[in-house]
Amino acid sequence: MTSTLAGQLAMLGTAFGYGVASAVVPVVNAEVYVVGATLLVPAPLWPALLALFTIGTMLGKGVIFLSAERLTSRAAPAVRARIDRAVALLQRRPAAVWPTVFVSAALGLPPFYAVTVAGGVLRLGFVAFLVVGAAGRLLRFAALMYGISLWPWGGA
Repeated sequence: MTSTLAGQLAMLGTAFGYGVASAVVPVVNAEVYVVGATLLVPAPLWPALLALFTIGTMLGKGVIFLSAERLTSRAAPAVRARIDRAVALLQRRPAAVWPTVFVSAALGLPPFYAVTVAGGVLRLGFVAFLVVGAAGRLLRFAALMYGISLWPWGGA
């Protein structure tokens, strides 16, 4: 923990960078970062940290969204099959598109990575995707942070 301005800015910058990384690299786990930040970062910084982490995450997802067609043409067959299932689901039920994006961002089911790629392939509205996805991610990360803070050992 640090109380200097430079230290606090470093924590917030790290949150943004880790958010981008967790969005683009599937093995970089966003939830592990949020748990760690809850335990190590002073509570007054949590709102800014959540905002920057969410923005970073959605920036990374935005890159994936915009690169979706190129990504899917090079994907392994098993990955391509998952993406095709997500695209088919969204095409069959157009009214479920935005609720699916929100639920996926908030709960991870269906996987948000696959929904992001499917949304890009379907050419959903980019700004709407970012807004709906950010709302879901913010809810997910805030709920996780709040839950951890309730434990006796939780919260810096």
